[in-house]
Amino acid sequence: MGDLGWEPVRDLVRADRRGALVTVVAGQGLGAKLLVTPDAVEGSLGDPALDEEATRIALELLPGEEAAVRELDGREVFFDVYAPQPRLLIVGAVDFAAALARLARFTGFKVSVIDARERFATTERIPDADEVVVAWPQEYLAEHPPDDATYAAVLTHE
Repeated sequence: MGDLGWEPVRDLVRADRRGALVTVVAGQGLGAKLLVTPDAVEGSLGDPALDEEATRIALELLPGEEAAVRELDGREVFFDVYAPQPRLLIVGAVDFAAALARLARFTGFKVSVIDARERFATTERIPDADEVVVAWPQEYLAEHPPDDATYAAVLTHE
């Protein structure tokens, strides 16, 4: 069993990415850790078959963002799920965008406002947005693809 260490978990949290830290909390291999993200697995619980089963369960738990304890092969295994901060994309810096950004930020969203019109897409008009971007929506989305923690509101001037 390789020691996973805390650096990969720290990096996951700092990057605001989704993942699960799987730890043996009772039974053989006590303390062994496995870090599972949608695209990678690091560490080991000490048995390739156990790693495979734990990875499958972790990937099932990720979308629900809930921790769990499971018994696997005579061991008690804790799945600690990390989820990114939800993100709201507001497309269209119209008058209602400022109020929506304020409400979304208050409820825990990271808010991005995207509009190709420089005159409207300003931090002065929408001070509660984490970022105000002057760009066409399709260009912004090509560089910042949405994930399962992304929500969108498309606001028009009519």
